[in-house]
Amino acid sequence: MAALYIIIAVIAVIAALVFINIDVYFDIAYNSGVNRGRIYIKYGFIRFNILPQRSKHEKKQEKEQEESTKESKKDTAHIIKFAKAVYREEKEDILKILEKLLKKAIRIKELNISSEFGTGDPMYTGIATGMVNAVVYSGISYIDRNMKIDSWNVSLTPNFDDAVIKAGIFTKIRTNIFNLISIIWKAVFLILKIEKINRRISENG
Repeated sequence: MAALYIIIAVIAVIAALVFINIDVYFDIAYNSGVNRGRIYIKYGFIRFNILPQRSKHEKKQEKEQEESTKESKKDTAHIIKFAKAVYREEKEDILKILEKLLKKAIRIKELNISSEFGTGDPMYTGIATGMVNAVVYSGISYIDRNMKIDSWNVSLTPNFDDAVIKAGIFTKIRTNIFNLISIIWKAVFLILKIEKINRRISENG
């Protein structure tokens, strides 16, 4: 009888872990050339900070990044050929994963976009206002049609006196372990296919 209780308890714990919501938070801000942002994940009562990440070797990483950027310029032709091959051969699988991710696996619980912008010239600020509103509200409309979104708020404020750019985005995205595992499972097979394409292009030149 004790064994039965243990099995039931284990099943209950696994079920609870599977259906506990995972919330991903994006809080990004830009203010006149200064970027600030944080990304973190909440799984039940546990919180994982993704950004900002603190490292003791930031200078070394920046140097390595500069060197890798120089090397990457030499591989531009390879990257273009690789990207074209992946798009041509795996387009359908990529779109299926994105469709499942956007329409079924995740839900946007909250989306807040705010911005203050100005060019210093009232005429150009007015033109920019029309363009910014068109782009932002078209994007929101697309998201609202194709994804699950609970609430959203947009505040776009033109500044006709000064040249300024301030912007902020806060997003709360929800999913669960079951959906996450399903996406990862499909993504693994896709990555393996993409690696085969990369090896083939590297060997054939």
